Amino acid sequence: MKTISLFKFNVWLLGFIILFGLLATSSKAQYTWQYIENFDNVMGLYDAQHFVVEDGNRKYKYTTDGGTTLLNLGLPISSPRRLSTVEYLSPTEMMALVFTGSSFEFHKSTDGGATFSPAVNVLSPGMAPLNLPQMVFFDNMEGVVYDKVSYKSDLIPVLFKTTDGGASWNLATADTFAFEDAYDMEIYRAGHFVVASNLPQGIEISTDRGATFTSLASLPPITSGIRMAYDGQQNIWATNIAGSQNANCYVSADGGNSWNPWTAVPDGDDVQFTQPSNLLIFGSADTTALSTDGGSTFSTVHFPATKPVGSLLRIRTGGDQQTFYVIDGTARLWILTNSPGVGMEELTTANPIQLYPNPAHDQLTIQGYQGEARIYTLNGQLSQKLMVDDQPIDISGLTPGIYFIELENSRVKFLKH
Repeated sequence: MKTISLFKFNVWLLGFIILFGLLATSSKAQYTWQYIENFDNVMGLYDAQHFVVEDGNRKYKYTTDGGTTLLNLGLPISSPRRLSTVEYLSPTEMMALVFTGSSFEFHKSTDGGATFSPAVNVLSPGMAPLNLPQMVFFDNMEGVVYDKVSYKSDLIPVLFKTTDGGASWNLATADTFAFEDAYDMEIYRAGHFVVASNLPQGIEISTDRGATFTSLASLPPITSGIRMAYDGQQNIWATNIAGSQNANCYVSADGGNSWNPWTAVPDGDDVQFTQPSNLLIFGSADTTALSTDGGSTFSTVHFPATKPVGSLLRIRTGGDQQTFYVIDGTARLWILTNSPGVGMEELTTANPIQLYPNPAHDQLTIQGYQGEARIYTLNGQLSQKLMVDDQPIDISGLTPGIYFIELENSRVKFLKH
């Protein structure tokens, strides 16, 4: 009898372990890149529905339906002029830089790309750009443009700033040559910067929209391949640090005062950060991984049958500050998002959660979840903390915009109008 009872117990225990394993597997977030289309180039992107592409030699198009319909961008450009980059502030408001052959022109659209304002010159006289600029607007009035330029026979990085919506541009820092040889500069909509430089050797950060910079504790020897991410607080991540002794990825949790090997990250050549705590790393098709807890754990982001090719692979973030996208060496476009209007989510398959209506005005309902919820702005600021029990939530006090509601094991984006 004891043998039979022990056998039954072991069978029951084995069944419990298998069931627990199945539940754990089913609750793990699954992420997949969405293949969009093959274009000549992708000039800028807001989310999976709104982006600007080059579809033929200097034929620039914009879409509001994920590429199903391509409309002519209201900015006719012919050689030697070329559209360098587009920065989205919203689905309808975008900024554009046009390379003229000897300078940059700034243009602005408030109707989604159908028409643009007259040109404004960005750079100072005598500066010839390299046509590889980075432009970030913190809001609709203040923004920066970063590029390397030829100036008096020297090649130098410069940072220009506008505080009047692009009507005028001036040097952002008092020192024109603050970065003599910047390897990587990441600029965030929230207004913080992180810069890796060879001269001087090391990393610097700014939390005041580029007005001042602070030098950090040095990393192992850095090279031009370094890529960085910064949350604007205490966390800084660095990947692809060639030649370091123990690792090629490092993390600082104290604002750059000390660094430790980033052991949780898969092999990563590139890294991107979005608020409040999302990190995407890209090493190859097999090491694309997403973290939603600030880099402590990662989930593989799978590619469909069509995979990236070529050596010019970089991950980027959309203007909504949550959509990730990848362009490969043939300008194939992949986007990491789950559904139009909702954005990137981390949901458990064992307990699916529904949020409606989206967009919402005064009330929002979360079905399939009971417990604490927090509502954050795009910049990661806590706007509301509440308990959820399948009843409508009052959001009438929120200003119109894009928000994230964070639950116990999921994060969902919604639009308040």
